[in-house]
Amino acid sequence: MKEKILILGAGMIQVPIIEKAKRLGYVVLVLDGSAEAPGMKLADYSFVISTLDAESALQIAIEHQVDAVITTSDYPVNVVAMLCEKLNLIGISPFAAEVCTNKYLQRKLALQFGIKCPQFVKLNFNHLSAYTVPFSYPVIVKPLDSSASRGITIVYEESALADAFVQAKRYSRTDEFLIEEFIEGKEYSIEGLVQQGRLHVLGITEKFLEEAEGMLFPVEIGHVCSVVFEASLQERVVHFADSVVQAFQIDNSALHLEFKLFNNQIYLIECAGRPGGDFIASDLIPLATGIDLLEGLIKIAMGQELRIERSIDRYAGIKFLDRSNYHRLAAYLQQSSHASISRFTIEAYKDAPLQSSLDRLGYFIACDKNKERLIEILDGK
Repeated sequence: MKEKILILGAGMIQVPIIEKAKRLGYVVLVLDGSAEAPGMKLADYSFVISTLDAESALQIAIEHQVDAVITTSDYPVNVVAMLCEKLNLIGISPFAAEVCTNKYLQRKLALQFGIKCPQFVKLNFNHLSAYTVPFSYPVIVKPLDSSASRGITIVYEESALADAFVQAKRYSRTDEFLIEEFIEGKEYSIEGLVQQGRLHVLGITEKFLEEAEGMLFPVEIGHVCSVVFEASLQERVVHFADSVVQAFQIDNSALHLEFKLFNNQIYLIECAGRPGGDFIASDLIPLATGIDLLEGLIKIAMGQELRIERSIDRYAGIKFLDRSNYHRLAAYLQQSSHASISRFTIEAYKDAPLQSSLDRLGYFIACDKNKERLIEILDGK
C-alpha cells in the first residue's frame, strides 16, 4: 500500500510540494479553505477545510491513516505540529511551531540565549494612549503573527505611529503587536533542513527590497542565491543559525531564517519553521545547488535519512514585477530568448502600489555562473 501524505494548504505556494509528493509516488491528501485553490485538483484527495481547523484535520488524518503531515506556509505550522504530536508522526514540535509563528517569543528567546536582535517592546492594541517609543526612530510596527509583510510599517516620526497601529491591527489575529528598532544593513535568509537535531544549511539568499515613497514597509522584489561569504563570516553565519535552531528547539523541519548584517554583527530578523517562499525552496535552491529542498522535507516527514550533496555551483535569482517596472520587464520577457531565464509569469497590469508581496504582478526566474551577470539579467539588461 502506498504511503500517504497530508498537506495543509493547496494554494500556489503549496503546488510545488504537492507535485513533488505525487512524483515521488505518495498518495497526497490536501485541505484548504478554498475549493478553487490550484492544488486541490492535483491531489488524490482534497477537502474544503480551513488549514487552521485542527480538529477536522485530525479526523481526516486518522480516517485516512496518513503517514506524514506537512505544510510550506506559516499559518498551518501549529496545526501540523499538533497533528504530528497526537499521531506520533515526525515533524516540528508544538513548542517550536509556536515560537516560529510568534515574533515576540522569538525576540524573548533570542535575548535569553544571547542572539542579537532589534530592541523591541510588546504592546496591546487596547492600551495605546500617549505611548512613547523607548528607542530612536525609525521603528517598525508589526503584528505578532503576520506574514508576507502584511500589517508591517516602518515609522519615521511619532506622528505616523497611530496609522501604523491601525495597519498592524488589520492583519493581526491577536490583541498584541511589536514595536522594534529598525536595523540598517543588507538582509539575507538561510534556507535549511533540520533532522534529528542536525542543521543542514542548503543555501543563503540575498534579498533585494523596493523602498519607494508612500510604501509602508520595504517589499521584496527579488532574491539571489546561493550566496557565500568570506570564510570567517560564513562560519559565523552558520554558527548563528545553529544557535537559533537550538534556542527555538527546531527539529525535523524546514528552516527559513532571516537576518541582517550591520557593523559586522548578525541580527536575527525572523525565523520560520517552513521552507522559504517566493520560489526559493522550489526553484532557486535546486537551480543554484542541485539540492532538492522539497524532497528533503518529505524525507524528514517520512523518517528517511537526509543525504545532502551539492551538485551544482552557480547563482539563481527571481525578480518580481510591480507597477514601477511592469511594462519594461513584460516587454523584455516577451521579446527575450535568454537561455538563462528558466520561466516567467506575467499577470494583468494593475495600477496598485506595492504594499506587500500580494501586490506583485508576475515574476521570472534565471540562473548564471556569475552573480553580477545574473543581477543584470534580473534587471532586464
